[in-house]
Amino acid sequence: MDVSLFNYEYLDPGLTKVEMSKNDTQFVLHLLKQKEPLKILEIGVAAGGTSYYILNNMSDNARLFSVDISQTYYRNPDKEVGYIAKELCNEQQLAKWTTYFGCDIIDCIDSIGDGIDFLIIDTVHSMPGEFLSFLVSLPHLNNNAMVILHDIHLNYLSPRATDSYCTTLLFSVVSSNNKYIIRDQISNIGAFSIDATTSDNIFNIFHALFISWSYYPDFDMIRYSQYINQFYSERCSFYFEQCISRQKFIVHEKNSIKNNLVKVIIKKILATKLNKLAQRIYFQVK
Repeated sequence: MDVSLFNYEYLDPGLTKVEMSKNDTQFVLHLLKQKEPLKILEIGVAAGGTSYYILNNMSDNARLFSVDISQTYYRNPDKEVGYIAKELCNEQQLAKWTTYFGCDIIDCIDSIGDGIDFLIIDTVHSMPGEFLSFLVSLPHLNNNAMVILHDIHLNYLSPRATDSYCTTLLFSVVSSNNKYIIRDQISNIGAFSIDATTSDNIFNIFHALFISWSYYPDFDMIRYSQYINQFYSERCSFYFEQCISRQKFIVHEKNSIKNNLVKVIIKKILATKLNKLAQRIYFQVK
């Protein structure tokens, strides 16, 4: 997709803390205008820049459902999640916006319901983040629904985010006859449409979940297990159970090793400082 062909309004990122680049925003808005979805689900809101763009450009009879695990903006706890959209959108636009802040997607997907035809996932970017969001959302997506994944090359573009490969992995392993990226650059955003191949090859998603997780979710994974058992095959459910059991153990062990290493380093630093202090006291007394 050549985003240079599009020209939509773009907010000043320095003033509003919009976290999508201009090209990424043009990409989203073009697909939004092209597909004209009626039920839009956004997972990951942050400051609400993307929410603002959607509310300003979606069809008159469309609705936006936005989910974020936090209630405050992660870069400024004095700001609420979605504050950009709340401050800049008018009452008519905000009336078409349903928010679920302070909860995970699995906590509210039943309330959101079926018939989703446009999904944007922009969350933690580390394993297993976007994988879990996609697996929960998929049973509620229409056939031919458009799925947009942001930061698909964050681990490449940012030296501080080398473990942020979750989104690019999901984009790579998911099956679809139609995938979209921005041409002529290392695209940091991608999209695909849901079709028969997505469900036919869904096991690829569960297999990829065995790649090492950066964290183990704080929320109740038993609910995820029950959900997977309800909507996916027995084989997928079995693999999911094996995966989360092993990943929990591995993440716990990694954290224990890291914590022990930190303790050793702190002890050495304190021992060195105490030794130098003792030497100074000795020579002063002497």
